[in-house]
Amino acid sequence: MANAVAENEALTVLYQETVRLANICDGYARGAFDDIKLLAAVGGIVGWKPLHDALGLGAEGDPTVLFLGFVAIVLVLGVIGLMNLQKQVVIHFYLEELQCYETEIRKLLGRPEMAAFRVAEHWHSRAVPRHRKVGAAFYLLFYLSALAPLAVLDFRAAPYLGFQYLGVALLVIALHLRASWVTYRSVPSDADPCR
Repeated sequence: MANAVAENEALTVLYQETVRLANICDGYARGAFDDIKLLAAVGGIVGWKPLHDALGLGAEGDPTVLFLGFVAIVLVLGVIGLMNLQKQVVIHFYLEELQCYETEIRKLLGRPEMAAFRVAEHWHSRAVPRHRKVGAAFYLLFYLSALAPLAVLDFRAAPYLGFQYLGVALLVIALHLRASWVTYRSVPSDADPCR
C-alpha cells in the first residue's frame, strides 16, 4: 500500500514537472516569434530615414546615412538571430529533460511502451528533421536579406561604403552560421538522453 502511495506521489511530481518544462518550452518558442515582430519594427524605424532619403523622397540622399541605416539593420538582424539560436539551445535542453520525465511517467504507469507521454521523443525524431529543412530555407532568406542592401548602395558615389557594408554583413552571417552549426549539431536525432 505504501509503495502504491509513493508511486502515485512520484507520478504526480513527475507530471507537474513535465507540465512546467513544457510551459517553459512554449514560452521560449512564443518569444522567438515575438522577436521577429521586434525585428520588423526596429528595421522599419531604423531603415526608414536612410531609405527615404536615398530614394529621393525627401532631401538629397547622403550615401553615408544609407550605409549607417543598413549597418544598423544588419546588426539588429544578427543580434535577434543569435538570440533565437540561444533560445533554441535552451529549448533543446528542456526537451531532453522532458523526455526523461516522460520515460519515468510511462514506467510508473507500468506501460513503458505506450504512445502517450512522448512529446519530446517525437519532437527529436519527427519534427527536428523537418525543422532543420525549414530553418535552412529561413536562414538562406535571412542571409540574402543581410546582403540585399548591396544592391541599393551607390558604389559610384562612395565605393568604400559598399565594401565596408559587405564586411559587416559577412561578419554577421559568419557568426550566425557558426552559432547555427553549434546549435543544430547539439540536437540529438534519435539518442535517448535518459541513458
